[in-house]
Amino acid sequence: MFIHLVCIKILEEEVYFPDELEDTDQGEFINNLLQVQRAKRIGKGQFGAKEVKEQAWLKDINWDDASSKRLKPPFIPVITATDDTSNFDDFDETWEPEKKVNQIDLNKFLTWPTESYEKLIEVQNI
Repeated sequence: MFIHLVCIKILEEEVYFPDELEDTDQGEFINNLLQVQRAKRIGKGQFGAKEVKEQAWLKDINWDDASSKRLKPPFIPVITATDDTSNFDDFDETWEPEKKVNQIDLNKFLTWPTESYEKLIEVQNI
């Protein structure tokens, strides 16, 4: 049920960028990726991936090197085992939210998407 809520929020809510991304190549690229209607989404048109590759934010990428795996990554983490988490920040695993959600509000949250499920299915078929 939670996934339906997430999908509906993605499809119905407007995306707001931090000030530093407004009117930038990065912001434009992300906005083009997040188009709700698939037909308007970047890379979905008649030029496909070429349209993505030609975005201003990606202009410095050598696509031949990328496809042949010759690009050097900007950072290569040192990993000592499959469960090595040393590249992640430490955080307090005992953290608890300051305010607990009461059962009435929790029930509203858990039952909310059921009324919008049909809308989600309708939008997916766009």
